[in-house]
Amino acid sequence: MRPRERDGTATSGSTPGAASATNIRFDDIDIERLDVSNDGNRTWPALMTGDTQGVGPVTGVTVSDVRVRDTGTVPARVNGRPGAPFTGVTLGHVLMSGSTTPATTLGELNLTNVSDNGPITVTQ
Repeated sequence: MRPRERDGTATSGSTPGAASATNIRFDDIDIERLDVSNDGNRTWPALMTGDTQGVGPVTGVTVSDVRVRDTGTVPARVNGRPGAPFTGVTLGHVLMSGSTTPATTLGELNLTNVSDNGPITVTQ
């Protein structure tokens, strides 16, 4: 018997080999320098699901208390795929380079590359 979905764990999905990931949290991050490009992605954040067997939906991602001193060279992204979307993404208390107050919109976060996702919430 396969395990049922549990907080913070990958569990089996309906497709053989596919798994979901739930309740993922990143806290207290200081982004000082983005020097490396991964597949053309030199940005903050780059949340993506791949297109190989075993990729499932990602639900409940929280990124909070972030100081972004270097935004990279391309727009930030949250890209799921059909059958493996991102849903319930929350970005909280993110200070962008040159700002003294937290971002309140996706535009202020330079997060403009989005696809196959559910709600993305920006909080202070």
